[in-house]
Amino acid sequence: MAYRLRDFFATGRHFATTDNRTAASTAPLLLTLLGVGCASLALVAMGAGVNPSPTGWAWQFLAWLAWVVGALVGKSLLHLLCGWVFFNRSLLAKWLSHYLFLTAATALPLYPIALCHLRGLLGAGQVAICLLAVLILYEILLFYRLLVNFPQKWAVQLLVFAYLCTLEIQPLLLGWRFLAALSQG
Repeated sequence: MAYRLRDFFATGRHFATTDNRTAASTAPLLLTLLGVGCASLALVAMGAGVNPSPTGWAWQFLAWLAWVVGALVGKSLLHLLCGWVFFNRSLLAKWLSHYLFLTAATALPLYPIALCHLRGLLGAGQVAICLLAVLILYEILLFYRLLVNFPQKWAVQLLVFAYLCTLEIQPLLLGWRFLAALSQG
């Protein structure tokens, strides 16, 4: 994990191929963190509207978990498709590796937030503030990785803006619209 963290904050713009031994050894940990992060988000999302019956709770949790995993897979596919436009093959592999690492690393603060929310230690407003702080930190680190990956030229700022609008702002607005439609009935 220390290798992945050091690799994430490396400032080099020309990347070698990914070390397969290290990537293979950290894959189970990343998949576990992705699973914990998805389950934590699903638990926070279903929050106070939990059906008291055990089977209702399980089905509701599975529905939210399916929605969170679907959003993660959809966003990863969007990153892959847009990466083909903006990056070469080796840079695309490195970018996807960094994206999945950062997404998995967000499970670390999400899990305690979900547990505190379920135990009633955090109210809905406090959970929203914590989630917003995690999201802002996530987006700052993702933006840092974009600035490192793109070469420093004036024309590239337009590409970074187009990339962020395509992959960050538009899916967020679509997700918001989807959740608003679900809450309306």
